[in-house]
Amino acid sequence: MNLSKKQKRWLIIIGSILGFLIIVIITINIIIATIIRGKIDEALNKNTTDYHVSIKRVGVNILTGNLNIRGLKIIPDSTLIKGVKDGTVDLKFIQSSEIGLFRIAGVDIYKALVDGEIYARRILLKNANVKILNAPKRTEPVKDVKDQSRNKFNPDSISIQGLNKINLHEIDLVNCKLQIIDLKNEKVLFSTGNLDLYLYSVDFITHPDNPNVFRMEFSKFRAELSIRSLLLPGGWYSLDIERLLYNNAGNYLQIDGLAMHPTYKNKYKMAKAFKFTKEIYDLDIDKIYISSFNLFNTITKNRVIVDSVGIDGLKVEILKDKRYPFDETKRPKLPHQLLKTMKFPLYIRKVSLTGSDLVYQEKMKDIKDLMTVSLGSLNVNIQNVTSIKDSIRNVKMMKIRLKGKLMRKAPLTIDFAFPLNIRKDTFYFGGWMGSARLKTFNPASFPAIGAKFEKGKLKNIHFEGGANDSVSRGEMTMLYSDMAVNILQKDRIKKNKFMSWAADAVSRTANPGKNGKTRVAVMGFNRVMYKGFGNFMWKTLQTGIVNTISPVGKTIKEDKSKKQQKQKTTKQTQQKKADQQKSKTKKSNKNN
Repeated sequence: MNLSKKQKRWLIIIGSILGFLIIVIITINIIIATIIRGKIDEALNKNTTDYHVSIKRVGVNILTGNLNIRGLKIIPDSTLIKGVKDGTVDLKFIQSSEIGLFRIAGVDIYKALVDGEIYARRILLKNANVKILNAPKRTEPVKDVKDQSRNKFNPDSISIQGLNKINLHEIDLVNCKLQIIDLKNEKVLFSTGNLDLYLYSVDFITHPDNPNVFRMEFSKFRAELSIRSLLLPGGWYSLDIERLLYNNAGNYLQIDGLAMHPTYKNKYKMAKAFKFTKEIYDLDIDKIYISSFNLFNTITKNRVIVDSVGIDGLKVEILKDKRYPFDETKRPKLPHQLLKTMKFPLYIRKVSLTGSDLVYQEKMKDIKDLMTVSLGSLNVNIQNVTSIKDSIRNVKMMKIRLKGKLMRKAPLTIDFAFPLNIRKDTFYFGGWMGSARLKTFNPASFPAIGAKFEKGKLKNIHFEGGANDSVSRGEMTMLYSDMAVNILQKDRIKKNKFMSWAADAVSRTANPGKNGKTRVAVMGFNRVMYKGFGNFMWKTLQTGIVNTISPVGKTIKEDKSKKQQKQKTTKQTQQKKADQQKSKTKKSNKNN
């Protein structure tokens, strides 16, 4: 295509103008970037003298309204670290931050510079690494304490002269990490791995007495979070969260796809690493929903007030390796004891656990098979979980109902009632279990006591009782028929013929027995004080089962006065029926 001289002249003019505008825009971008960098340096360094703040590069695009800060570092001075470490600086922690990219997108640069108002569509922090250095615990007062007012770095109250308003639509943290480090031992206590966090509707409002100081306003705040490989304190477990949603306006928190797994692939190696025998947990949860929960009230008022907590699809496996010693100095508290002695104010009206599954296993010395107890189709309802004194006086009782299928076969229901408004630690329990073949329980009875059921049917079990911190009492009615059991030797491989014969010979093979009488067994157990609530309850129920089956087991017997009263009542009832029948016969004869 051939252009005329006139067309070429206009093309050169237009190209020159565009080139000039590009140069002007680039020049303005550089000037504004320089101004902004100066303001940032002034604002950051004005608030601290013990941190080194540096920026690699500041970039501005006035067309898109983007401000990019690359290579931002806020590093504590070595003298500050030393002072916190040796006790001459009274700080609980110090922080160190390195941010690969800090971007403010969608800003009206002119309005920000001229009117002092910042409206941003999005703030992005990418590849940020934040370290919290915890100060060593001190048993003595801090020596030669310096003035700490200059040492505190508070990003929520940065003084920026000439700025009148800040309004942010979204703050995103992408591929970021947070670590908590023990400053004394230089050991990582907590690590998030890779974290993605999205914050919405975040506003900065000015202080009523100082218009140049800003704080965050959260009335319409929403947040979305995902975490991969968060290392929990102690380093034994890692946590993953597929998605966490928080809505401050709606006052709810939702967590999808939560998983907590041991950091050891081999759980037996993990058990060996403990000083004492401990349970090892492996769990996954489909969904957690918490309603009427305000995060910022919790933080500012230092208390947790929640209407309801819903947990759906919990899958938990627990392994306990009993080949190692127990910590006999421990004194684990019962559930209501924990609440009554808790110093932190807590109130949850209702907790619901649905569609869940639990597997508990024990590894015992010289036994090949794991003792295994499972609870399928598990649903739990808890009411009135509170440590607040006024709530304790009003609700008076925490109640728990557990429903599931023991060994995934036998329907089971257990109710607990924990009084909260009395000084005594007494609580009450009762329950029922439905029918199942006795063979169903072999995975538990066979490794634990070497008893293997060959045949028999459990019809049902009813039990009720009470307990305190140290002892339990109650009664159990266990109905079963046609029981036959083999007792194996210690290695759980060879059958102990004598013991199996003796067991079949002396055990009560049915209840009711041949005489038609139903035995009601006594339950009772003196708690092993260094073991927990679950062990206490299981051992109590176990005494009822043993007393039902054993010919020398303790059963509930009617005392003499009750027996005589019962006989007297029976005679009176029979006499009354006889008199009524006699009267009817007389009337019939008279009419005839």
